[in-house]
Amino acid sequence: MTKKMHKETAAKYDKPPVYSGVLARFPRAIRELAKVSRFGAQKHGVPVQSRSFLDMPQSDLVFKDAMARHLLDEVIDGAVNEEDGGLLHSAQRAWNALADLEVRLSAPVSAHTDAESAPHLQETCECDTCRAFRAEHALARRAANL
Repeated sequence: MTKKMHKETAAKYDKPPVYSGVLARFPRAIRELAKVSRFGAQKHGVPVQSRSFLDMPQSDLVFKDAMARHLLDEVIDGAVNEEDGGLLHSAQRAWNALADLEVRLSAPVSAHTDAESAPHLQETCECDTCRAFRAEHALARRAANL
């Protein structure tokens, strides 16, 4: 094998192991997440492939609140959420954790700084610049989903 082939092979293995590192390790959990996605899409009247949750107002709080609510409900009422079609509260927490993470990873970083001169995310700032930036970003995402 040549050095070039070794570098190409090494580069392949440097990529995140989506199948072997996640899907193959958690197949039942992923299936439960898919059930939560389908139920939530039906409940909120959106296509299951919709990414509209990215544009949810105050998403920095909404998904954390939902995770805490499902944890509390599980402790009080048990593992199964009868009100939501028999889904597992732990699967609903996991879905909300993934939604929260996706929002974080998708949020653009503003060009301006706050009072402490540190860059901040538009979703957590209520200044006019950040609100306008959020609105523009939401329109761009909607246009990309068409």
